[in-house]
This record gives sequence, C-alpha cells and structure tokens, in this order.
Amino acid sequence: MTKQTQSTFDLRGVLNALRLRWWIVLVTTLIAVFAVFAQESDLKITNDGNTVTVTKTYEAKIETSALQIAQVDPSSVVPFPNFDNQVGVLRSAEVLAEIQGLTGNNAIVEVTRSEPKFTMVDTLDEADNRVTFLSRGTSTYTYLCRGLTPEDCDKSIDAFVDKTSELRKEGTIGGLKAGQELLAGLVEDAENRLQQLTNESAPAATVSAQAAKLIDLQTKSTALDFTADKVSGTLVLANSSVVFDGPTVSSVTASSYAYGGVLGVIIGILIVVQLGMTDKKVRSKRQINRGQPGLSVLGDIDAGNGLQEGVAAVVASARAQSVNLIRVVGLGGESSTLSSFNKEVAKHSLQLTPLPLFSTLTAEALFAPEHSAMLLVAVKGISRIDSLQQAVEAAQLAGNQVLGVLLVSAD
Repeated sequence: MTKQTQSTFDLRGVLNALRLRWWIVLVTTLIAVFAVFAQESDLKITNDGNTVTVTKTYEAKIETSALQIAQVDPSSVVPFPNFDNQVGVLRSAEVLAEIQGLTGNNAIVEVTRSEPKFTMVDTLDEADNRVTFLSRGTSTYTYLCRGLTPEDCDKSIDAFVDKTSELRKEGTIGGLKAGQELLAGLVEDAENRLQQLTNESAPAATVSAQAAKLIDLQTKSTALDFTADKVSGTLVLANSSVVFDGPTVSSVTASSYAYGGVLGVIIGILIVVQLGMTDKKVRSKRQINRGQPGLSVLGDIDAGNGLQEGVAAVVASARAQSVNLIRVVGLGGESSTLSSFNKEVAKHSLQLTPLPLFSTLTAEALFAPEHSAMLLVAVKGISRIDSLQQAVEAAQLAGNQVLGVLLVSAD
C-alpha cells in the first residue's frame, strides 16, 4: 500500500482550533496585561505587609538663638540629654510600641536627624587664623513611615513629632537650667565682690567696672530665664512625600496596556495554532479526508441532523459493493445517535452487527465474514485520526472491506 504524503499545515484546521479555543487567547491576553501592570506599577509585597511609604522632613527651630542679644553664645547651651541621644530614644522599641498603642495601628517609623551645614569664611580672628567656620541652616528631622494607608502614617508621624518636640523641649530647658545655675553662682560672687569694694572705698573706676560686670551677669541670667519659659521644642514641616509600594493604576500608561494586550493576543494565537497543528482528534470531514485520503466519509450526523443522508449513503455504498452484512465498529466515545442510525439502516434489508470498540477487538472478531463490510464510526472531538488510520490498515489486513467512516456527534 502506498502511503500518501500531505502538508502538515492546515489553515482551516487552525481557524477551527481558534474557534474552539478562543478562551486561550483571552487568558493569555489578560495574563500579559496583568504582567505589564505588575511591572510598570512596581508591584511589591513588603515583609511587614505595609503598602505605603510616607516621608516627612521637619525643620527644628533654634530657640536659643535670641540669647546672642544678651551676649550669650547659643552654642554654650548644651541640651541634656543632647539631640543625638534624643534620636536614640526615638528609635527605641519602647517608644515605637508606645506610639503604636497610642495611634492604634502597626505603622513603622524610622527617625533620622541631619546636622546644620557649615560655611568657611576667609577672615582674621584674634589668633590671626584665616579660616572661620560659620553655621548655616538648622538641623532637620526626617520621619520615614511604612504603613497600610497614608492616614495611618500621618497619625504615627504626628505622634513621633510630638515626642521629638517634647524631648527637645526637656533637653533644651535642661541645658538652660545648667547655665542658670552657673550664672546664679557668678551673680552671687559678683554681688559679694561689689559689696566688698564699696566697703573698702575702692576707686570709683574699679567699683564701676564691677557693677557693670554684675549687671552683665544679671542680664544674661535674666535672658536664660526668659528663654527657658519660651522653649517649646517646635518643629516645622519642610516637605513630605507619599509612595505606594503596591500596584497603582495611574502609574501604567495606556500604551503599556496596549503593548501587553497585543503581546498576549500573539502568544495566545501561537499556542492555539500549535494545538491545532498537533491536535489528533477528529472534528470534521475535511480532517478525515486529509488524514486518510481515499476513505469515504458516508455521513456527518450532528444531533439528529444529517441522519437520513448518512443512512442513504451507507445503504447505497453497501448495495454498490454487494454487501449484506455491515459490521459497525466504534473508534472511541459514546453517541446516542448511533442506535437511531442502526435502526434506520436495518429497514433497508441490511443486517447490522455492532462490534465492541476497535481497540478491544480480538483477532477472531476482526476476520471478515463473506459479503460483509466494516463501517467505522468516529465521534467528533473524541476519536483520534491516528486511531482511524490504524483501524483502516488493520481491518484491510484482516481481509475486511472498509465501507467507509461515519462521523457522529458526542453525547
């Protein structure tokens, strides 16, 4: 027997595969669009489960700067505890737990402090030094919060700002009190010295100088007292930002979605084409004609439609080949229309003998009786084209006359 060769590409079969498996194209398109969305929106899952990052920077007010008017160097007022230690307190687990309990959320806040910048000035001082460093700007506090919502972070940062202000106020007042205690001792000494000079009838210039020194010390003491009463630890918001760590629709452009959609459609079509080219299930007459050239397709019965045409074709073919016995052999699958077909054929003085599935036939059952022919029945979407080819070859080798193949729909 000469084996027929044929093209491996069947455009109509591919189009039919697209019709039957259109959902694959839809699924790949949705997956591609979601992948673009996830990539462009920086989809992330943080370890702590938070989905937003809020950053706020506050500028610290230098509340001791006015002391310069009273000839007091603000840098001589050393906060206690100092600002670096205050940041250490703010970073402690105890403070975080306290604020989480106060705000009622689990937002995590990190606090950092920056020092003022300095400027070099080319000038001469009393020691003939040419370079002087001048402070420029003020220190700032940055609060980085990770939480579920911006509102949660706002509450937590506000609580940390209040805590920072409280610590700054206590530290600054602590430094001012230390200076007040020192000045109180100096004022007392200056008063005793002035009293002594007055009692000793010291020169007027000496008494006047001592009195001026006393007044200067009293002025500085008064300045420290006044400043201590005004200290509030105020922080002023400089800038803020909000970054969503999860997906944001607004961050993905329409062109990105279009690119993902086109890519998904192409991938889906390629998958369906591959499935269509490798699909071995029988679905149409044309597929049988391509897979088994020369084999007659005697009917295509779909839910009762085409039953009489199939019966007429089988009867005509049997009479043309002088066949009295038709042996019906299925290739796999169940079809309720087959019993109706058998009854209709039997009305035309032909004997029908249903056999088990071809794959289960014994050698004895396969041998052909006289004046008989074998009718193969393929069920759409279940029977395979390669099974049909094997059945035709085996039946012919066993001496059977193959009447043709009947294509029926599945139940």
